[in-house]
Amino acid sequence: MSTLDNVLSVGSDYLDSDVACEALAAAEVVARLRGNWGVRDSYTEAIDAWVEAHPGEPSPDLIARAVAAINRIVTEPSELLELWSESEDDSNWRQSVEELKKRVAG
Repeated sequence: MSTLDNVLSVGSDYLDSDVACEALAAAEVVARLRGNWGVRDSYTEAIDAWVEAHPGEPSPDLIARAVAAINRIVTEPSELLELWSESEDDSNWRQSVEELKKRVAG
């Protein structure tokens, strides 16, 4: 999954928010494929339908890359981390990302 690899390939360089957001969405797909659904609403309908149409357990490698990508996103230097740190909703975002990581990991 190149979206996750885009985050991991940055290494310790600055991580752009658009790349981080795409990786979080990909990690959400991994969690849902594992049966660890998050919020289901009108915003998630398309991906929920895709996951239901493509059942299957993600490989251990994909799961590990998704967890590693999440860990990188919440590690400086990360634009998305910076943006949320400046927000009043920072703690909620961090909790949501941690909850996503738990759902991905199983």
